[in-house]
Amino acid sequence: MICLDSFALIAFLADEGVAAAEVSGMLRSTAAMSAVNLAETYDVLLRRLQQSEVVVQRAVEDLSMRGRLQIIPAAEALGQMAGRLRAQHYQRSDRPLSLGDCFALATCVSMGFELATADAPLAAVARFLGLDVVPLPDSAGTRPG
Repeated sequence: MICLDSFALIAFLADEGVAAAEVSGMLRSTAAMSAVNLAETYDVLLRRLQQSEVVVQRAVEDLSMRGRLQIIPAAEALGQMAGRLRAQHYQRSDRPLSLGDCFALATCVSMGFELATADAPLAAVARFLGLDVVPLPDSAGTRPG
């Protein structure tokens, strides 16, 4: 199964270019996302992109009810793993991983999921951890190497 980071779902829900189309394809079957990454998604869509809370809520509920998006709870074990991953891999200069990024990693590690992301530092750590990465294009069209 593919686990989406917040960028992936934001691109889909905001209909942002090539990434939106690719994530749409991923959501034809079930994809997953950490509850923490869902929180990041809401934050960006509501605060930065000024989308309607009702519209965002309906879109997420529709994906969930149709079985296209499984939200993985932020359980204690995932929180511990996310904290350890951030402590081990965060570097301000070249690996500025957010706590949300680390929840995505912890979700993938614990569930055996692939990670869909456009975030190069996140993709690099995922690969270091032995995870498969589905590289998405960022807003400039660049995919993580």
